[in-house]
Amino acid sequence: LADWAADRPEMAVNWAWEHIEGALLADIMEESADIWMEVEGPAPLADWLNANGPGPELDGAIEALAMTTLEMDPATALVWAQSVSFEEDRVLLEMVIGRQWIQRAPDEAMENLPFLLQSDEARATLIGNE
Repeated sequence: LADWAADRPEMAVNWAWEHIEGALLADIMEESADIWMEVEGPAPLADWLNANGPGPELDGAIEALAMTTLEMDPATALVWAQSVSFEEDRVLLEMVIGRQWIQRAPDEAMENLPFLLQSDEARATLIGNE
């Protein structure tokens, strides 16, 4: 499937989505997301996830997309992070993205994080209790 994903990522992901379930599907989606973004960039994966997600099987793919998107647009990366199903992973991802944003562009991050962070834990850790 990895070879297929490298050649025709959307077709491979669609096949897996229709024919595989559970933990195996989650693993395939996460691996395929990385391959797809290497081949075509993040936009096609984002479109596919918008049409088919969110859901626990897609959390790894969403996390991969959020971390890739962080380089270009931290605010969008946070929005992706907030669609992760498992709360602990979602909060951790918010914190990782927020910290990296603060390190790269502190003024912009501190201006936007109060409006974008959803979890109280990430908010307290990154910007304190306001």
